[in-house]
Parts: sequence; structure tokens; C-alpha cells
Amino acid sequence: MRKKIIIMAAFISLVLTACSEEKKPMNLGTKVFVIERASESMAVIDYKTMELVSRISLSGNLRHASMVFDPELHYGFIATRNGVLTRVNLETMKEDGYIQTSKNSIGLGISQDGRTIAVSEYEPGGITFVDTETFTVTNRISGDIENETTLSRVTGLVDGANNTFLCALMDNDEIWELMPETNNKTGPVPYKIKRKIKAVASFPFDALISPEGRYYVTGHFKSEKISLVDLWENNPAAKPVHFKDAKEVDRIPVKMPHMEAWAVAGNKIFIPLPGKKRLAVISSIDYKFQKYIELAGDPVYAVVHPNQKEIWISFSGEKDDGKVEIIDTITEKSIEVINFGKKIFHMVFTPRGDKAFISSNMTNEFIIVNALTREELKRIPLKSPSGIFGIWRAFQTGL
Repeated sequence: MRKKIIIMAAFISLVLTACSEEKKPMNLGTKVFVIERASESMAVIDYKTMELVSRISLSGNLRHASMVFDPELHYGFIATRNGVLTRVNLETMKEDGYIQTSKNSIGLGISQDGRTIAVSEYEPGGITFVDTETFTVTNRISGDIENETTLSRVTGLVDGANNTFLCALMDNDEIWELMPETNNKTGPVPYKIKRKIKAVASFPFDALISPEGRYYVTGHFKSEKISLVDLWENNPAAKPVHFKDAKEVDRIPVKMPHMEAWAVAGNKIFIPLPGKKRLAVISSIDYKFQKYIELAGDPVYAVVHPNQKEIWISFSGEKDDGKVEIIDTITEKSIEVINFGKKIFHMVFTPRGDKAFISSNMTNEFIIVNALTREELKRIPLKSPSGIFGIWRAFQTGL
């Protein structure tokens, strides 16, 4: 009898241990999610152990994918170029359903309260709103153009203060601010247009919102102008900002850089100029042009270190697309140029700036770097790595 009791006690102990392990949540604090754009999957990296810990199969075309997280860190949401919005369960690390929001989507944002996802569309043109809990479409707003049967492409989507969203209508030269229709504390919340603001030029393209949620800034195709909207004004109007020297006679850029490529450090904004080997520096106080900084190549992304003393810049072009140049934001001079791989698609810092993550697409590697010493710590083989997303995005405005 005593032997049976001992065996039973051991069995119960094993069952309780197994149950405890099953319910133990994954430590998300040290995880980053990396889009493997050519394989319809997403890699999960633990940057503390510097290991690949999971790989999640996803629906949708991942060649242009972006990811946000709800503030409770239950789910991650991925929007893809072919109009699929996928939800990932962050506890099981598996896909938890998908919705076809459009034929062609270009970006997404999550509301301040984490209840609503907004997805911007190229085709058919508009914004789709999705409830994060039920994962169902709440409502859609078409990108209507007055006296036209076609719809405008929508881009530059960001989340703003008080659960608002902002976006740019490329084919209607407008900026829209969107707000909840109701103050429901539970259940899906539909959205409506709060106001429409005329842009300062044609084809507003991509956009950013300043960290405190005050300024919405959008660039334009085939124009040297930028539209700046002060959202703290009662009746805001777009104001023009020039990102080049007024005395300079030069070609007009065909395409503005993605606003995510801008680096804001102190009272300066550093803008990579496509097709030119330099950054433009403008004031974040009066938004006036200050100077140019010459670079080692044709810049794509300028990523500011969390201490705001350095900017890390990636490049395009076969000779330069594996380089990263580091610029001192105080002296505005180059510190170092490092060759990390081939086709550097994205760079991300940890919130406290101890590590940098780099995706080298052509060499199929995820690179972890000591951001303080610039020492390379590890290369992890991945399948065509692209976008890098840390869970800290759940707590930042405008991503």
C-alpha cells in the first residue's frame, strides 16, 4: 500500500509540474520577431541567449510586411502587401487566424488603447478597421475623391493621441484624422473621419508622427516640400517645410524616403536623401533646413540610437548596401563605416541601446551587435530576413 501511495504521489507531482510548464508564459521581454520575406514565415529570436527559438508560418505575401502588438502582449498583428492581416498568439507562437482586408495593403497601426487595428490600402483604396479581441472587421472608410469614381490610395498611416489615426490620401492630396465614433468601453468601436486637411503638394506619400503626438509630417512624390500639421492647434492646416537649401539648384527627388527612415535626435531631424550621398538636417523646432552631411553612399535608412548621440545609416547600391555608416549627431561627422553583410534591409536598437539588430537579406543572416562597442556578437542564419520588430513597439506612439 505504501508503495502505491508513493507511486501515486510521484504521478500527481509529474502532472502538476507538466501543467505548470504548459501554463508558464514565454518570456517575451527578450524576443524579437523577424520577417523571412521569401518563405512566408517569421523567425523568433531570443536576443539574451542569441538563439532562434521559434519559427511561425504565416499567411500572406511577406515581401512588404509590418507588425504591431497589443499592449497586453496577447497578440501580434502582421499586415502584408497582398491585403492579408494575420494575428499571432504570442503565448503559443502560432498563427491565430487571418483576414483579407483588401487586395493590396501598405501599412497598419494599433490604437492607443489596443482595441483597434487600422490597415491602409492601395487597392481598392481606403482604411479597414479590425477589432483586436474578436478579430473581425469593425468598419471600412473608402478613400473617396470628390467627383471621381476611383478611390485614392492610402498611406502614411500612424496612430495618434486619444485613440486617433492619421493617414495620407495619395491621389486626393489630403491628410485625414480618424476618430472613434463612440466611447464604448466594451465591444468593437467603429471609426469615422474627424477632419480632412489639404496637403501642401500633390501625392502625399509616407508619414511620421512626432513622439509626443503633436506633429504629423508627410513627404510628397516629385516635390521638395513636406507637409507639416500641428495637431495641437484647434483648426490645423498643413504648412510647407523644405528639406533642401533654398539656394541650391538641383533635381527634384522622384521619391521621398520612408518616414521611418528619418532620425530625430534632440532638436534636429536627419533625412536620408535618395539618389544623393548625403543627409539633410532640419530643425525640429522651426522645421527649417540647416545643412547637408556628406555620406559614404546612397542612404536608405537613418536610425537614431536611443541615447541620440549616434545615427546608423544603411545604403542602397551593389557596392554599398552591406555598409552601415555611423554619424555623430553633435559634431555631425562620420565616426565609422562598417561592412556587416549584403543588402542590409533593416536595423533596430533595443530600447536602452545596448544592442543593435541588423537583417542582412542577401547573406541570409540576422546579426546581433553590441551597439556601444560596435562589436559583432553573433550571426544567426535566417531565410531572407527583412523587417525586425521588438515587443516594445506595443508601448510607442506612431509605429
